[in-house]
Amino acid sequence: MLFILCLCGFSLCAARAPAKSRPNRQEKTTKSATSSVGQIVKPTFADVKYGPHKRNVLDFWQAKSDTTLRSSASLRSTSKPTPIAVYIHGGGFRRGDKNWIHRWYADVLDACLKNGVSVAAIHYRFLDSAALPDIFRDCARAVQFLRFNSARWNIDKARVAAFGASAGAGASMWLAFHDDIADHDNADPVLRESSRLTVIAGNNCQSTYDRQQWDEIVGKSPSGERTESWKSYGLKGPDEVDSQKGRKIRADVDLRNLITPDDAPVFLYCKYGKGEPTNHAQYIHHPRHSIAIKSKCDEVGVEAQMLLKADTPGLNSVTMHKPMLKFLFRHLKETSIPAQRNRQPESRQRTQREQRPRPTHPDEKYGEHEKQAFDLYLVDSDKPTPLFIWIHGGGFRGGDKRGVNAAMVQRFAQHGVSFASMNYRLTDVGPYPMQMLDAARGLQTIRHRAKRYNIDPSRIACGGSSAGAGISMWLLYHDDLAEPRSDDPVARQSTRIICAVSIGGQTSYDPRVIKKLFNTNQVHEALIALYRMKDDKDLDRPELTRLFEDASIINHATRDDPPLYLYYPQANEPLPPNSTGRQHIHHPKFGFLLKKETDKLGLEAVLKLREDFKSDNRNSPEIVRDQVDWVLKHFGIEAGPILRRTAKWEASR
Repeated sequence: MLFILCLCGFSLCAARAPAKSRPNRQEKTTKSATSSVGQIVKPTFADVKYGPHKRNVLDFWQAKSDTTLRSSASLRSTSKPTPIAVYIHGGGFRRGDKNWIHRWYADVLDACLKNGVSVAAIHYRFLDSAALPDIFRDCARAVQFLRFNSARWNIDKARVAAFGASAGAGASMWLAFHDDIADHDNADPVLRESSRLTVIAGNNCQSTYDRQQWDEIVGKSPSGERTESWKSYGLKGPDEVDSQKGRKIRADVDLRNLITPDDAPVFLYCKYGKGEPTNHAQYIHHPRHSIAIKSKCDEVGVEAQMLLKADTPGLNSVTMHKPMLKFLFRHLKETSIPAQRNRQPESRQRTQREQRPRPTHPDEKYGEHEKQAFDLYLVDSDKPTPLFIWIHGGGFRGGDKRGVNAAMVQRFAQHGVSFASMNYRLTDVGPYPMQMLDAARGLQTIRHRAKRYNIDPSRIACGGSSAGAGISMWLLYHDDLAEPRSDDPVARQSTRIICAVSIGGQTSYDPRVIKKLFNTNQVHEALIALYRMKDDKDLDRPELTRLFEDASIINHATRDDPPLYLYYPQANEPLPPNSTGRQHIHHPKFGFLLKKETDKLGLEAVLKLREDFKSDNRNSPEIVRDQVDWVLKHFGIEAGPILRRTAKWEASR
């Protein structure tokens, strides 16, 4: 009981700390850097403790409002609470200071306060005293602390933004993309608050803190050095990086693969050039990091605006603040700037609502593992409906069933087709063929429950992107896995489907075939994990070569197989010799390889390239419509004027 009181008292009393004056030396440093904006704006409350560590402190600036300031640092509002923007400093998680807001973001602080947006700047522990996941949880606690004091400080807890550069950008994205860490039963009232954000802005970000993916995303380090990432993860040594504990930590800080459709909008800026990095700073801040985040956001339907200095003459780390502020203000408040005073058109509001469909049957289990589950988005119908099953991508190492394309769900629903999104166990749990067999079992479970879900078991199609596309094609071309004599009624169900859609799918998972196809000696890390490969000698091990061949879709195609739609969002351009896995893993050559085989067999395989569409955004209405309408044709549904049907998931929102 005493412990609970101490925690609560700590949170409340810390909020009452009076503002402290800055040391003169510190003021001079920041004044010289912010002379264009005038004198430093002193915080309303300085060095307020939000946690037990000496660096768990924040500064808070209250935006002007119809409020009354009390000496106890309590604010009583007579008007609407203000949004708040939280500054998280950079410094490689080894250095940095909340006072850098005066040095690098003085104009942002000034604009926020003038536009009725309160501001906080936070400290957090460094890697010399905390592991990376704990640093992110420091930042989360700061957000939770601000929400806990929302009534006292006149903050609207529903409108919280974060911004920062480099490490600060990474921390902001972790808060935006990570699941809410609120613990509603915790004795500490601060930890009961949400850690989620409304919008974020990141400058010179990293796309992931799973350092093993950096070579794939950016290329080789120019210095050839290998960062000892195990230290930042709080592990005992490099051998633990690939342990179950290490993989769990890496997944927790893998920003790109944390992104799901319900995440906050993102503004990205990068000042570095697009050429190959020549030093460490360019390597860790390369535009390819921002591009990787933007691509994943586009894939799952999260709004992301990206500005690269290399593409925009005259843009720099200061002038980019104007579009950044416009983006933040638009999402924080409708009347923040004159250009956004009017309400958004109804079509825009509808698009935003469509980004967050809610399943009618979430987390339907088809196995004992937590990943063996699917979400269902059912439509109302007097007769059984066709079903389209989406299988997420992520290199068999990441991704989630929540990453559905809302426009695809909507278009299927409007034509009377229900939708499912399926999870499966990843390579941190087990190697191939676990992932394919999980999807097959999920499909069989749905067929077994067809009456309960009002699904037509004879009209089921699958689709996915990247790894999910590979699984979908594997189900399409593989022999039926049904076991008619099994005592398990689920196992007796068929695994055959009526057609499949592949987006950026690999038609061979044989490293030997891929090396020959792309004239490369490099094997993608996802395949190394998929087969538990250790070195080049594994390429010739018979027990693994059998898996390479069985996993490869092209080896299963026969004359009796259903139709396939292939789309490749990567440009159909030549690749450099010895291309990296990142460069070739979604290349259209995979599609041409399979198309040649299906043409020989007389199978229907539609191959669409990025160049076939006006938009290069894989989630554009034009491309989604083309894919959905192709599936509808094979369901026997005419995809002309939209048939207005009420989806159960739509009605439940």
